[in-house]
Amino acid sequence: MVRREGFGLPAYLAFAAATVFTLLVCVSLGSVKLPLRETFGLLWNALAGRGTGTGMSATIVFSVRLCVALTGASLSVCGAAMQGLLKNPLADGSTLGVSSGASLGAVISIAFGITLPGIPLAGTMSMAMLFAFLSLVVILGLAYRL
Repeated sequence: MVRREGFGLPAYLAFAAATVFTLLVCVSLGSVKLPLRETFGLLWNALAGRGTGTGMSATIVFSVRLCVALTGASLSVCGAAMQGLLKNPLADGSTLGVSSGASLGAVISIAFGITLPGIPLAGTMSMAMLFAFLSLVVILGLAYRL
């Protein structure tokens, strides 16, 4: 019998279900505890296109907790991508100078008042992303050149 590496479809489905359940639990817990059923209902209605609802619970879930959860998830994906790109498990944004480049972009945006109309703080975020990308390009360009 040949043993195959990796996971089968049932394992992937179980991992996906565990991830969704963990997300629901984490979004429900906090300084203001929300019932799991209410959190699930809010997220289900938003995914079904019925709106995000109004009230304190909807504001907490969508404006604070879900935003923080998605930010953390995107940071972990970016870190994994950087480690895979550089083939170094110790690589991260602060080691390579990407965080410093983003900080420089944010400071320039704040100091010179760079904004995008209609979106609060979008100028600061876009400048931080641009400078982070540019610093990564410079660092990788120098690394491949040398």
